[in-house]
Amino acid sequence: QAFGRPAHTNELEDSAEFFRLSQEIAADRIRERDRLASEVSQLRSEISQMLDTGREKLRLARESQTPQTDDSNQSDALPQPISAWDFASGTEDLVGELDLKLVGAAETTPEGLHTNGGYAISDPLPFVLREKTMEVWVKLDTPDQRGGGVMTIQSPNGATFDSIVYGEKTPRRWLAGSNSFRRTESFNGPTEESAINQPVHIAITYGDDGQIRAYRNGEPYGRGYASKGPETFRKEKAIVSFGVRHLPAAGNRLFRGVIAKAQLYDRKLSAEEVAASSGQMTGFIGDRAVIESLSPSQREQLDANQELLAARQKDLESYGDVGK
Repeated sequence: QAFGRPAHTNELEDSAEFFRLSQEIAADRIRERDRLASEVSQLRSEISQMLDTGREKLRLARESQTPQTDDSNQSDALPQPISAWDFASGTEDLVGELDLKLVGAAETTPEGLHTNGGYAISDPLPFVLREKTMEVWVKLDTPDQRGGGVMTIQSPNGATFDSIVYGEKTPRRWLAGSNSFRRTESFNGPTEESAINQPVHIAITYGDDGQIRAYRNGEPYGRGYASKGPETFRKEKAIVSFGVRHLPAAGNRLFRGVIAKAQLYDRKLSAEEVAASSGQMTGFIGDRAVIESLSPSQREQLDANQELLAARQKDLESYGDVGK
């Protein structure tokens, strides 16, 4: 090195250049991730606005055309739950014996049970529960939360449970959560786009043959699947909870949102029964009816936005947690 720079000087310069290039690459990835996140947010907003606008037009049209009639016969045709809660009026079980106790910051409001990072639990079930259906009408505080349970049947210590879960394995998707994922597979349903603006109806059915199916706004959500069989929750050995995936209430198990209504059945509802029950919310109009009411050009635009959203969401997910 008599006629040149010391070797360690070259090494330091090479290290500095490598660090500078690494920083530039990282910054470029962060910028691209942020651009994609902004585009995804904009597409979701456009899709939600289009559906909400169509829903409101359809609601007004129905109100102007539908005479007021006695709906007692329709009520008789609805499936009858073994427990039901209308959280706008309180935490009492309107059908059975499972009144709820609020824990933490959870509170009832005119909209329903606002969990606020808290939850609600029942006394032990006075019956055996194996085949079942859980259904809720629920609105999200934020669409990007991960892993919170909306409605759960669980052992008192949470070691065994079945739950309607939001975003645990995949962002913005509904899931049949269970202990150690023993009865859990992806439904491969669409990402949730509208539950931040208004309640959506979610139901999960558990058949005695192990079949588990999900429904959103009265329509099949993704595909059902076969588990190894339903869990049997013993009399006096299980509770119902709302707002927590399972006890103890720690980590990402808490759900943040408003649960307007909930119902529990001791059997698997059929697709037709779920569709009938989903319409019990006042003014409820499902996405399928809204889409069918759109003009051909509006449907074409909606399809294009949804396809682009799926592609951009996939691109965004490939960035993982870069820069966080």
